[in-house]
Amino acid sequence: MKNYSIIRLFVCIVLIQSCQQDDVPSTPDPNLFLGSWKLSSSTFDGAESMEINDCTKNSILLLYRFSEDNPSSNAELYDYALNETGECIVVQSIIQATWYSETTFTNTGNISQATVLRYITQQGETVNLTLERVGEFLTATGNATLNESDTTINRTYIKLGQEFP
Repeated sequence: MKNYSIIRLFVCIVLIQSCQQDDVPSTPDPNLFLGSWKLSSSTFDGAESMEINDCTKNSILLLYRFSEDNPSSNAELYDYALNETGECIVVQSIIQATWYSETTFTNTGNISQATVLRYITQQGETVNLTLERVGEFLTATGNATLNESDTTINRTYIKLGQEFP
């Protein structure tokens, strides 16, 4: 009977240790993503999607919160390119993008945390990109159906500023 109690105690200790807080991935701090981000590279399906030149380098991603009272996250994207006459113009303007933390549970019991940027293009196509910050760089990667074709998107931005006027 004494051995049975010792075994139960051992099993309880093992179960408690296996379910520690460390097993749940931490949510990325949203403050790491806030601010203005200038496009430094962009690829679709591994090929450069836009040449970074004096015009396209104006492309920007803005990640902000409206207020502490309303914690929903919001974003804006502006892509620039040269038109036929050589004028630098906005070719894509997305002002109703959203970014948020997402928890994913797999059927094998794994848990993952990610920060997702979601927007709908001017053509009505939904894009979901996972954000990751390393130093002063922000990468946005994911898959989307663009022009009826599955596309892998990888964009890299460099930090411009933290505060908004």
